Amino acid sequence: MKMPASVSRWLLFNLHTLRGNSASPDFFPGGVNDAAYPARTPSEQQLAVDMIYRCLKCGLIDIDPEGWRQAYGVDDIEGFAERLAQVDQFGGRRLDEAAHNKRMDDMMIWLGPELYCTEAGEALVSRYFPRALDLEDERNVAGFNEEICELFEANGVPWTNEALIPLRF
Repeated sequence: MKMPASVSRWLLFNLHTLRGNSASPDFFPGGVNDAAYPARTPSEQQLAVDMIYRCLKCGLIDIDPEGWRQAYGVDDIEGFAERLAQVDQFGGRRLDEAAHNKRMDDMMIWLGPELYCTEAGEALVSRYFPRALDLEDERNVAGFNEEICELFEANGVPWTNEALIPLRF
């Protein structure tokens, strides 16, 4: 199963941006430009959690700093994705001070660690866009989509419309 072209473009943009840079997981939600993933909704957050998980499992991105597991109380990337799925990233309702402070502590899983593109991730993006990123280049976007879907499949995290790490908030 192939990803929708809008999701492929979104992921390609995110990976391209992480080449030589880093960003917190909070960078991933947003910009999908697909009616199935409206901005600031659980469906958009679900896509972000699952895509971060897929990219970590496939070795396309990694997490910095090295001590992130201890700092965030998780054992592995599955635990990291589970923690992301437990925090309502967009649930900024009015809270009392104690609830606000707990929310800020919980949000650190989205704001604290830094994701960066690995050599494998950089190589994948460079195969289709060696110079500038052109998300309107349908041929290269389609090639990227095909290759990344095969990579996801080979690593046991295939593209599907079902959640890999369901949100739990």
